[in-house]
Parts: sequence; C-alpha cells; structure tokens
Amino acid sequence: MRLEIGQTGKLGKEVLTVVSISEMTFKCDNGKMYMISGAKWMTEGIITASSKPKRAKKYNAAPANYENEINQKCDVREFEAMQIKSRNNQLGSSMR
Repeated sequence: MRLEIGQTGKLGKEVLTVVSISEMTFKCDNGKMYMISGAKWMTEGIITASSKPKRAKKYNAAPANYENEINQKCDVREFEAMQIKSRNNQLGSSMR
C-alpha cells in the first residue's frame, strides 16, 4: 500500500485528498486522521459508477377541465343549498 500527498480516494460519498502522512496515520482534507493499515479505500482510488437515471413517479393526471367540473358541481350544490335556506326562511317568516 503506497500513499502519497495529494492522492484522492472515495470514502462513502465523500472524495478525500491526502494532506499529510505520518508513520501510522494520514490526514485528509476533511481534517480527520485515518489509519494507513485500514485505508484500502484510499489505495484503490476513485471508482466512479455511472448513475442510473431516476425513475419518474407514475401518477394519474386529472383531466384538463377537472377543476371547472368540480367548481360547477360545488356552485350547483351551493345554489341548491341557498334556495332551500331561502325557502325555509320564507316559511319561518310567515309563522311569526
């Protein structure tokens, strides 16, 4: 295993560069010290795998006039409710 200053390696998702080397450890640009004996990831170098394109989530889209239909249905319901309320108000006023 041979390490040199400036050598890069990938640990997890982080790409690290060797800044300094002592007898048993080496220091990376993230400020952490690592043991040379357990640094196989550094000597293998960076292997970049091509990323897979993300799958788009499948969803059922509403039709273009969906909002208009809903609004019309709500308007009809509100109109009918308003008519019933006014009829009840008229019936109640004659009883007073």
